[in-house]
Amino acid sequence: MPDRFVVKQDNKQLEFTQEELFAFLFQRLQSDYQNLPELKNSQEYAKAIFSLLPDEIVTESNFKELFTLFFLSGFYYSNFFSKNEVQIIQEEQEE
Repeated sequence: MPDRFVVKQDNKQLEFTQEELFAFLFQRLQSDYQNLPELKNSQEYAKAIFSLLPDEIVTESNFKELFTLFFLSGFYYSNFFSKNEVQIIQEEQEE
């Protein structure tokens, strides 16, 4: 892993250690994104991912492997939405 990260934005340059970068990202996550519907629906997303996984992957994988799988799924999900013009249609649920 790199020792330092240099971020250039708006004619400014910031330097972070790995720990500082994650602390910054978690702080942004807690303050900026806490009320996003995507985060509130994370349990539904987890159910959808689990339903797609074969049982042997779930039962034979350790926590780190499952965490990586979910992290990468979220990463690619986010990239898909940011790089494509996606319209989300909410269907009313029957009660």
